[in-house]
Amino acid sequence: METSQRQKEFGYRVRRRRMALGMIQKELAERLQMPQGHISRLEKGEFLSVRLETLAHLADLLQCSTDFLLGRTDTPDAGTVSPSPQPMKRQQPRKAAPVI
Repeated sequence: METSQRQKEFGYRVRRRRMALGMIQKELAERLQMPQGHISRLEKGEFLSVRLETLAHLADLLQCSTDFLLGRTDTPDAGTVSPSPQPMKRQQPRKAAPVI
């Protein structure tokens, strides 16, 4: 995939996720602490690069993986890291019932 197609696909995926979550560009921009115009240009595929911190924060806000935004998977939640599970509490051994 060439760069301009990649940019447009990235922008399309950002827009699709934003809309699926019922968010407007201004809201997303405020949460990312950037001007709304940046979101508009990002969705149009006019940005050549995005900082890693911004990409990670964007994926978190859009509740999807960076792989989805980058077009490496078509499943929004594929590859997201879930919090590590709490260690299981060790159960006490059961005492045998007395034999009568």
